[in-house]
Amino acid sequence: LQAGKTYRMKRSTQERVIQRRILQFKVTPANEKAIVKVKAEGSNEDYQLWGAVDANGSIDRLLETGAYVYEIVADGYEPSLGKVMLANGSGNHVENVALTPNFGFLEITDASGIAGAEVYINNRKVGIIPYKSGRMEPRNDYQLMISHGELYKTYNSTIEIRRGETTTISPRLQSNFAETTIKVEDEAEIVINGISKGNGSWKGPLCAGVHDVECRLPNHISSKKQIVVKVDVPETHILDKPTPIEGSLYVKSNPSGAKIFIDGRNLGIVTPNKIDNVLIGSHKVTILFDDNKRHDVDIQINKDEIATVDVNLSDIKPTDALSDSTDRIFTVGGVTFKMKLVEAGTFQMGSM
Repeated sequence: LQAGKTYRMKRSTQERVIQRRILQFKVTPANEKAIVKVKAEGSNEDYQLWGAVDANGSIDRLLETGAYVYEIVADGYEPSLGKVMLANGSGNHVENVALTPNFGFLEITDASGIAGAEVYINNRKVGIIPYKSGRMEPRNDYQLMISHGELYKTYNSTIEIRRGETTTISPRLQSNFAETTIKVEDEAEIVINGISKGNGSWKGPLCAGVHDVECRLPNHISSKKQIVVKVDVPETHILDKPTPIEGSLYVKSNPSGAKIFIDGRNLGIVTPNKIDNVLIGSHKVTILFDDNKRHDVDIQINKDEIATVDVNLSDIKPTDALSDSTDRIFTVGGVTFKMKLVEAGTFQMGSM
């Protein structure tokens, strides 16, 4: 510019064109209902809450081009912070965001036959083995306890759960039992610590310690014994059979010399006779004379008492003696046996 001269300035303006474009966030995992907040970079205003992503993890807005910062949060995940430059162009600008888990998992497998064992975390029962936890906060001081009844010692351990990882363990519990066999004669019932285990013999695991074993039979005094089980030391215990509770029986008949049967068993003796060591309870006494005169008597034997059976056979007719029974007792060549009545009819024996 020169001094003393006049200049004319001409000013012109051109309207600025505002560019807009779709900013789309795609968040994984998609089903965590992540919340998206966005604001222009350098802005002193608060974040604009866009809301929760849809079922596919997507959310979008139409924005002016420029730089933006965002924050994405979801329960159980680390907040995701970032910056995006929305430049001029066509199509959507897609910002892919992968959330970082703020949790881990615990898995306990059955590698030693302990399926069904109870799992406790910090003294709270959470399930049974095999076990897979839900989301757990990352920590290194979880107290794990596994209980599998009295046959195994309780398992205790401190475990660490790491962010985004599954901690897998396969614990081996120490046994607290031994294979034990118990036997008794006469098919007596075996009862261990008040629980019936069958008759005659039993084999199975018993936890270490002292156990009360009882063997029972009807009308007998039970035999009892305490056994000591040591861990991993198998043993066989033979128990005394129960002691019978007995009374006596005096049997006579008119005429004398009749054979005496008790519960169908030929005693090999004849009337009159006193029979000791008869088990208490109900019995059927059969008096048989000349193999065709028979009389049955139901009688109750009591402890340390003598029951009496007195039968008059002289009035019993041979044809009447067996009329009330389908069973008949015969003696041939000094051998006595019982025969069953078989009704008349036909049958086919053998193959055609």
